[in-house]
Amino acid sequence: MIRKGLVYIVNISHPYPIYQNQTKNKIQNAELRGYTQTVFTEAIKNFVNTHNDEFNKIIDILNRDKKAEAAADKACLKVLQATNEVEKIKNEKYLLQINLKMQNFLEKILFFLLLKEIVLRQA
Repeated sequence: MIRKGLVYIVNISHPYPIYQNQTKNKIQNAELRGYTQTVFTEAIKNFVNTHNDEFNKIIDILNRDKKAEAAADKACLKVLQATNEVEKIKNEKYLLQINLKMQNFLEKILFFLLLKEIVLRQA
């Protein structure tokens, strides 16, 4: 296979074709699949022999596309990792804010308890 996703079309007639799904975009018959692969392979060989320069240009384009796709996948992964890191920092910041508020609240309770204790001792 030259590239993932490369599509070829072969027009054949078969009395009992079996398709992979309802859209009939992929043949399930092993016999027909083998035949179409053979026809495609022969057609590619013929094209390479008669149009070698054009074929090499196509291969170069496909290779560049593959490299660009790999670079895009890598960039997407980095963006996802950065997004996760930002979320983690946001969560940590939020937890720190909650802890600070709780600490503030507990200090106020402690202050009122101490004040109550002082008032009770003076009475």
